Amino acid sequence: MRRIVFILPLLLACTQMPESVPVELIAEGTKAFTETTISNLDGFYVTAKNSLGRVLWENIHFVKDEGGSRFTGGMYWPQSGELSFYAISHSYPLTVDGIAVKVQPSPNDGDVVSAVKLNAYKGSSTYLSFGHIFASLEGIVFTPEDGCSVNVTALSCQFLMDGTYDIASSSWVDTGTPGAAVSIASPSLENRNLGLLCVPGECTISVSYDCSFGGHTESCTTSATVTLPMGKKSTVSGTLCAASGIVSMTVTVAPWDEEVIYNNKL
Repeated sequence: MRRIVFILPLLLACTQMPESVPVELIAEGTKAFTETTISNLDGFYVTAKNSLGRVLWENIHFVKDEGGSRFTGGMYWPQSGELSFYAISHSYPLTVDGIAVKVQPSPNDGDVVSAVKLNAYKGSSTYLSFGHIFASLEGIVFTPEDGCSVNVTALSCQFLMDGTYDIASSSWVDTGTPGAAVSIASPSLENRNLGLLCVPGECTISVSYDCSFGGHTESCTTSATVTLPMGKKSTVSGTLCAASGIVSMTVTVAPWDEEVIYNNKL
């Protein structure tokens, strides 16, 4: 499993001394979502353009044949030429601007997958390779590096909920502005589908905690901004270093738990 790590150091406002036993808190978002896979993808919406760039289909619903991997939508190939397909697993209003096919998907709708197939010829098998378009914040972990006694009292994150996605280029062209900060709870860790979906981009993680040493307790709050990539699950780890007064936040990026959807045939 390939992992990409980014480190963002941040100075704390208080000074601590190492003491006692490290305390670890693992928190996940309270909103559950189901990852889209080949087994639960029952249909998707397809926009098609011909070789001249003319839109022939717009958000045509393709539905999975019972017990198979083929999808049908009641549409037919033109007599000649080729088609380019732009597919997404939810029905959204489309804006077709030149080669761009733009939609405004919402994380509130759950996991969304999308695919592009350019220059497909009549009579040949047409496969669509889908990928996840949102970012997922799977978990947040804070640990004291040097053994001071730390009690995490609050966690929150502020992330992007609005943006414009271009199906044609498989990229976000306008990530909008951050939404309100959301508090993070600590549900059962056995449910790996728990997490927060958001538009890829910057996410600000804030942590408040009490640090105890020598019978004295100080309360501290600190935050840092990390970048959550599209189509991946991210875990944010914060290390509370009492000796230096520094917090470092690391983003560990991993694939989705389930296999990414490949080769769905029209």
